[in-house]
Amino acid sequence: MISQYLLRVAEQQNDRVIDFTNNTSDFVEVVFDVDGKEVKGYCYPPRHHKPVRRMRTGEPLPLGKHGVVTAYVYPGEADLDERDLDIPPFLRWRLKKKVRFHRTSQSPAVVLTAAY
Repeated sequence: MISQYLLRVAEQQNDRVIDFTNNTSDFVEVVFDVDGKEVKGYCYPPRHHKPVRRMRTGEPLPLGKHGVVTAYVYPGEADLDERDLDIPPFLRWRLKKKVRFHRTSQSPAVVLTAAY
């Protein structure tokens, strides 16, 4: 059985990244923190996978030797044309097709943790 969401810390190109996958058919907003410090928030389209490599400020992730990454997953609605869902997210960004996400709740639907 495939989990709705997957969270892990992975090694990519000699750096550790926060690796998140949205396996649902819904858009979600995910806010990440590392050891209690907010790192970044992203809108994840349905069935989308994206590693987080940097903090919102552009600095490297503060992943020490050991700790915990937390992902707060918020439900909501995105205003994206149905036809644009077939365009991969990295191309949507280059084509300047912005997605606006509106939370339907200020409480996370799911909170995930991953030790590293």
